[in-house]
Amino acid sequence: MSKIKHKLKQIFYTTFNIGRAIKFVWEGSHFWMIFNLIIQFLQGVFPVLLLLLLKYMIDGVTQAANGQGNYPFILMIIIFTGVVTFLSQTFSSLGKWGNREQGRLVSDYMTGILLDKASKVDYQFFENAQSLDSLHRAQEQATHRPGQIVNSLSSIVQNLVSLGGVLWIIFRFHPLIIVVLLFASLPGLINRMFFSTREYLNERQCTEKERTSFYYQYMVLERNYAKEVRLFHLAGTVINRFNLIRKDLRKIRHDLDVRMVIVTSLSNLFMVFLIFAAYAWVARDVITGNVSVGEFVMFYQAFQRGQAYLKGFLNGFASLYSHNLFLQNLYAFLDNEPVIKTPENPLSLKQPARGQIVFDKVSLTYPGTERKIINKLSLTINEGEVVALVGLNGCGKTTLVKLLCRLYDVDEGLVSFDGQDIKRINLNDLRNNVGVIFQDFIQYNLTLEENIRFGDINRPFNQDTLDSAVSMAGADELVQSLPHGYNTLLGVLFEKGQELSGGQWQKVAMARAFYKDSPLIILDEPTSALDPKAEYEVFERFKSILHKKSALLISHRMATVRMADRICVMDEGSIIEQGTHEELYDLKGQYYNLFNMQAKNYR
Repeated sequence: MSKIKHKLKQIFYTTFNIGRAIKFVWEGSHFWMIFNLIIQFLQGVFPVLLLLLLKYMIDGVTQAANGQGNYPFILMIIIFTGVVTFLSQTFSSLGKWGNREQGRLVSDYMTGILLDKASKVDYQFFENAQSLDSLHRAQEQATHRPGQIVNSLSSIVQNLVSLGGVLWIIFRFHPLIIVVLLFASLPGLINRMFFSTREYLNERQCTEKERTSFYYQYMVLERNYAKEVRLFHLAGTVINRFNLIRKDLRKIRHDLDVRMVIVTSLSNLFMVFLIFAAYAWVARDVITGNVSVGEFVMFYQAFQRGQAYLKGFLNGFASLYSHNLFLQNLYAFLDNEPVIKTPENPLSLKQPARGQIVFDKVSLTYPGTERKIINKLSLTINEGEVVALVGLNGCGKTTLVKLLCRLYDVDEGLVSFDGQDIKRINLNDLRNNVGVIFQDFIQYNLTLEENIRFGDINRPFNQDTLDSAVSMAGADELVQSLPHGYNTLLGVLFEKGQELSGGQWQKVAMARAFYKDSPLIILDEPTSALDPKAEYEVFERFKSILHKKSALLISHRMATVRMADRICVMDEGSIIEQGTHEELYDLKGQYYNLFNMQAKNYR
């Protein structure tokens, strides 16, 4: 009883998934979905009409040959057969056109859904290997599986209509032959469903290997890797590793294909035996005079086509089952609910926001580890205050910024913005009030204007605001040097793009952060690619135009952090020292050591 319940649950789940896929296709291409269903239905009717017309034509010609025929009637049947044949071929072409149009629309629609979902999952999703496997599988299935589900359903409709007519013809002939037809086709259906399941399981097990092989391919093809691949002679090693993984994947799929060929051949042998036994049975009736020549030809054609339609009908179900299995990968990704989101009845920051930040005994452990990257940390950034964070790599400086932006949520403690728990603030409202430039900022291969305005893309365009952000970043000369000013395409990904130096790109990224009129500005290693002169000019200008804005500055350059109102030294996820440069230097603690280690290189 429990097995039956389990099977019923599987059927219900499968039906729900199919319905979900149909919903996607309907939303993406409802006109073409209706169009294709009508075409498929008519394509199912035409073959049955042609069978009946064939029977009347042959019997009419046979009777005419014996002096009993009616030539005008035969001519009318021939003309009608020609018209139906023409319509069948025309609707076949229309069906192919409709499938192509629908396929393109559904592919783009599903890509849009995938992109929308990917933009909403938690940031931590992209730092987890299992999550990335899930995304990879979803990407592989999203664009084509929903459309193939509907194509399978359309094929089922077409074959069912044709099969119904053919079975009616065969039933009038010999009802038992329908049983033969069913038994001949069932082994193929069972094989298809079994091997679809095995293929699905194999693909899930191979996801990590697939992603690894794509990564090696990416290393050879992408510009970011091109210098080191050549300088370190990595191409041979990388390509060899790629080939080994692909060889392993081919072997896994080859072994499954071999088993499928063997089993399919055995089922085909069984099918051929039953079919030709049926032919022998009907041929005997023709010899004994119980069946006319026209009826025999019609039966022969009906049985052959009935076998094809039944095979197509059952294959449609098998394809439906197969596509549904693989769509579970897409649904698993789409059903991923973000943990970090706007709460019910969220609070909004009072405007204008003051930019006062408090970390109160905050702790964070990265998922899958036991090490606390942030450990009982407390820190306050007052309104209009510039606070600098310094410390060795891995001490948690950038992670603290991610907590403030709610890319992560704390395990313990509280982070507040203007006195309100950031977990209770509307997520968009929180992020709209924080301007950030990370050390690993993005170089958008778009125009300079777009690169800067991406800092607050929904802000109404104002040329003075754009110029001000560029001036704060010290990028005035860069704008003037570009051939088309703000409209210059940056990067070399597209034709006529203008490549920038590392320092120039960093100025563009800083302008992007300054373009956002936020009460809090966070600069994570903002001048690492700038020369000392450019760095000095940026911070002189930056400090003078901050007004009442708060700022959090992360840097390894001690000369940079000296301009801060307060310097905080981090170690193993905690603040161990804080004060002005003079206070910390006199303390002769970790800051003193870090400063002197760097200063001796300039003596």
